[in-house]
This record gives sequence, structure tokens and C-alpha cells, in this order.
Amino acid sequence: MDMDEIERSLLDDRAEPRPSFQADVMRAVRREAATLPPIRFPWERLAVGAGGWLLVLALAWKAMVSSDPARLVTSAPAVAVACLAFSFVVQRALRVWAG
Repeated sequence: MDMDEIERSLLDDRAEPRPSFQADVMRAVRREAATLPPIRFPWERLAVGAGGWLLVLALAWKAMVSSDPARLVTSAPAVAVACLAFSFVVQRALRVWAG
């Protein structure tokens, strides 16, 4: 199609939509209105998890920079156990929260 044909077809007053056009548009509108809204990103869960891990990391850092090397040997396993326990508690809480 060249430009003259396009202009002629656009200027033609006889151009009308097909009879089912309105029904097709309304069907599409209803279909889109019936779809579920997009899933939100769980920012609350992310904040809880990140805050908890920051707390665990801060406690681990405090244990590792202690001036007493003997205390580091006894506190490192405790920090590891605390990390595992915290992970378990957070996972259980998120499962309950998710339903």
C-alpha cells in the first residue's frame, strides 16, 4: 500500500467497524477486570528476615572481635547454634504467615 491508498481509505466516510467490534472490546474489558491483581512483593517478610540476619551478624561480629581468644572458642559454636535456631524460627514463622 502506498500513501495515496492509505489516505483514501482514511478519508473514506464509509469505513465502519465490524458489527462484533463493540462486543469483542467489552469481552476483553470484562476478561481483564476479572483477572487477579499482580502479586505484591513481600517487603514485610524481607524486612523481618533482613533485620534478624543483621542482628545475628552483629552478635557474631561482637563474639569474633572479643579481646579474649578463649572466649572466641567458646562463643563461636554458640553463635552457630543461634544462627541455626534463628533460621528455623524465621522459616516456621514465614510458613505460618503465608498460610
